[in-house]
Amino acid sequence: MAGALFLEDAFAESHAECLRSGGHPRAERLCNHFQDFKRKTLERGVKGLPIISFCDQHSWGLVIVESNMSLRHCELIQTTQAAILATAHNHAEDMAEWIEGLVAAETTIERHWKKFPRPWCAFLRQGKVHTKG
Repeated sequence: MAGALFLEDAFAESHAECLRSGGHPRAERLCNHFQDFKRKTLERGVKGLPIISFCDQHSWGLVIVESNMSLRHCELIQTTQAAILATAHNHAEDMAEWIEGLVAAETTIERHWKKFPRPWCAFLRQGKVHTKG
């Protein structure tokens, strides 16, 4: 993507490294940007509103393992320039499946980023991007 892929906290650093070497040089992880500095810990489970706003401010594409986020936060998303790519289902037993799909879909993701006016939400299914709206 023109900006970065912003990976929610279900993705590990090893996943981000695979994406970086597989055609997504700017794969950013949530834990590197959302930290509780008072407790010197990472914020866990940051969902929805803060992430959408953060990605909108940075012009980064959000990659999530939550297929219904676009429905739950529809009103907020419509006020942004967000690009959200969700896994086709919420089951992340094998994260390698999603990483392989993101690498395989790199060209398509880039095309969506450039071609479709934002905001948009899409789903990743078997290495293919399916636009939701």
